[in-house]
This record gives sequence, C-alpha cells and structure tokens, in this order.
Amino acid sequence: MAARPEPALDGAQQHVFASRHAVVDRLFLRAFGVYIVFAVVLTLVLVAEVFFSAKDQVRQELAGHEQVFRRALARALWDMDVTQLDALARGAIDVPVIELVRIHDPTSNRVFVELRKPTAPAAASGDAWVAHRFPIRFEHAGGSTVVGEAEFAASGAAVLPRIQRSIALLVALALIKALAMWLIFRWFARRLVRDPLAQLTQAAVAVAPGAARPIDMQPATRRAVEGTEFEALRDAFNALIERIESNRRRFAQLSGQLEEEVATRTRELQAANERLGALAATDPLTLLANRRGFESFAAIVMAQAARSADPVALVSFDVDHFKSVNDAHGHDAGDRVLQALADSLRHASRAADVAARLGGDEFALMLPRTTAEEAAEVAERVRAAFATRPVMLASGREIRATVSAGLALSGDGSAALATLLGQADEALYEAKNAGRDQLRSGPKQLRLA
Repeated sequence: MAARPEPALDGAQQHVFASRHAVVDRLFLRAFGVYIVFAVVLTLVLVAEVFFSAKDQVRQELAGHEQVFRRALARALWDMDVTQLDALARGAIDVPVIELVRIHDPTSNRVFVELRKPTAPAAASGDAWVAHRFPIRFEHAGGSTVVGEAEFAASGAAVLPRIQRSIALLVALALIKALAMWLIFRWFARRLVRDPLAQLTQAAVAVAPGAARPIDMQPATRRAVEGTEFEALRDAFNALIERIESNRRRFAQLSGQLEEEVATRTRELQAANERLGALAATDPLTLLANRRGFESFAAIVMAQAARSADPVALVSFDVDHFKSVNDAHGHDAGDRVLQALADSLRHASRAADVAARLGGDEFALMLPRTTAEEAAEVAERVRAAFATRPVMLASGREIRATVSAGLALSGDGSAALATLLGQADEALYEAKNAGRDQLRSGPKQLRLA
C-alpha cells in the first residue's frame, strides 16, 4: 500500500496535542506535589537537628564552665563565705551563655545564691531550656565532701539566636530549591515532548568526551539502543559517574585527613593551654605554688581572716648553707634538697595550709585560723621531718640538710601580706644568726628555741 501523505494539523490533531500536554502537566503536578511533601518533612527534620545541636552545644558550654568555678565554689562553701559565693556567682553570670546561677544545699534545699541576667525571662530554674547541675565537692586530706550543688542554666534567649540564621538559611534554601525544581521540572516536562533527545545526548557527550565503556544491560536492551543517542548517552553517563565516584573517594580521603589533623591540632592546643595555666601558678621543680600562685591564695586567706577576725600565721623557711650544698655537690643536689623540703612541707602541714616556693631556697607556709602555738607546732614538724630525712643524690650518696624558720602572726587577720612576710623574714634571720636549724617568731609572738 502506498504511504498516505502526512495530513496537516487540523483541529482534531491539535486537540490530541493539547491532551498530551495536559497529561504531562498532570504527571508533573503530582510528582511535584510528592516532592513538596518530602521537602517539607526533610526541612523540618533539619530544623529539629539544628535546634537540638544548638541545645547540646549550649549544654556543653555550661558543663565546660563547671571546671572554671567548681574549685573556687567548693572553697567558698566550705568556708561559708557568702560574699565570695556572691562574687563567684556574679562572675559566672557575666559569661554570655549563662543566664541563671543557683547555688544551694541539696539536703536542706537552702539557697545560698540565685542570680539571673536582667534580660533573662522571669521563670523558675526548672523551666530553663538548657541546665547543667553539678555537685560541689571540697577536696581535703580525708577525701572529698559534698558541700552543695550548683546550677548553670540558659533559656531560649541563648539558644534561639544561634539557630535563627541556620533556620532562615534552611527555609530559604528549601524555597529556592522548590522554585528551582518547579522551573526545571516544568521546562523538562515541556521540552521532553517537543524537543529531540539529541540535545541532551550532546550535552552529556560534551561533559565526558571519548567515553566508551558499556554499562551492564540485557542483550535485548543493547540491541535496541545500538547506534542511537541512548548508546552515546549510556557511555557518557558511565564515564561521568566513574569520574564522580573517583572524585568522591578522593574528597572523602582528603576530608578524613583534614578532620584528623584538625582534631590533633585541637588536642595539642588544649594540652598546651592546660600546661600554661598550671605553669603560671606552679613551681616546676617542687610542684608547690610559686610566688604568683601563693600571693593569689594568700589574698583570699587574708581577706577571709579579716572579715572573720581570725588569726593567720605565716612561716618562712630557708635551707641552711644551701650555697655550700650547690658548691660541694652540684646544682642537681641542690634541686634534690629543695624537692625534699617541698615533700616535708606537704606531709607535715595540714590540708588547709598553703605551701609555696617563693624563689631560690625560700619557702613559705600560710596557716589560716591558727594561733602562734599551733603554727609553731606545724613548723617544728616540718623542720624536724626535713632534718631527719636523708637526701639521696644521683651518685647514690646520702646527705642531710637543715632548715631555719621564722614565724609571724596576725592575731585578727588585719595585717597585710607584705607585713607578715617582712616579720617572718626578720624572725628567719634571727634564727640564722642564732645558729640555724631552729624556729624563731616575729615581734610580739611566741619565742621558740
């Protein structure tokens, strides 16, 4: 039969074309509706993830500030120093993330301090979005004692500002993606009916020229697409996927290396910060407080003693003939003597006493709430323990050293630290002049041979 000529587009054919476009539009609208549902659900999941991540971050920051204030809070609660507690609470409330500070006794429910930022919502501490509670333990020679409980809390005002930008970005991206997908789907739905598939094939071949590796298809499928745009499109997409997979593996490898390097650098930085903090207040040879650390501790002790009118004693120690030890046995022997004196101070003093190396062979021991007789007893224990303890040198030889001590006392805690140090040094010089290896006291204090 002779092929009939293709008729011109009449009204019936135009109606068929219109119906075909209507079917495409209907499929497009249904597919896009499903996409919108999934996009909304995924956006809500991402928003929830951002919100809970922000809460976890704020909770971790609150827990981190526990390490800063716990020891000072324990000392203040142990001494029942309400003024110091209030000062520490005000210092904590100045931290941006902390909006509520509450310190109380969990046994009696007595609240010592409760402060909140003026901008914080006037709600109970239990209503805070994020709260971190921790027990306050005071470390002493017998172990540790729970003296109270502290709570650092943050409300939504601390969490929401952190996630507003992320949530806005997620919503904006979701809207942009929805609009982009609408335009892309619409364009492809129309172009798929009217335009030939060759344009898409040319674009794919331009992305991956020279691709020739066939994909795994059934024999009937290979015969059906042989010599057509689908064959070229198959090879082009195979090469493109292979290149994308190679780049993905390379990116994953580089990302892992970068994360490991960042984690290593972070750990090194944290360790360095901890070492610097310890070195700032600790003598590296004896592991006692250095002059800076001693002055910080002594200022707290003197302030507490002045408020309560309690006596405070200070004893200065100096190794007898220390230069002779260095000259005769070397500086390593001198270091071992200083370490031995530090050990005697640690073991013979009390838990509440503050021992420090002020420099060279000069040591100091501050004894809060201590009379002259009690301080003299502690100082004598230190002197006797050091005098009877042999110092083992690197060569295996044992030597012995003695120490002279000077005692000064502030009966009502009103004396300045410099005054006490000066009186203790005068008494120390008196002990040196009197023959060494003995304790002497400052003016108007107990005199001991």
